[in-house]
Amino acid sequence: MDQASSGALDFTYGAGVAGSFEGSTFPRTPGRYRYEPYRSGSHLMMQNELATAGHVVCQYVDAGRTVRFSVVGCPDVGELELADFVYRAPK
Repeated sequence: MDQASSGALDFTYGAGVAGSFEGSTFPRTPGRYRYEPYRSGSHLMMQNELATAGHVVCQYVDAGRTVRFSVVGCPDVGELELADFVYRAPK
């Protein structure tokens, strides 16, 4: 069963929510960020693809703007290494 989304700083992989970033704002620059992994199919698929391909593309929506980013590592449980942020203007 999927864990319920908190909604606050959630990010998605594929068609579902994979986790939620800790802190008060979304990440905007490359680096390592703490997050709460959700018990979801999307999180499992994200981790499997990361292990296989070495990176995955996720996204979040902040103030109507979609932000895509690459997850390039998971150095520790509850921590992701992010890169390649791409911002899309609201429609």
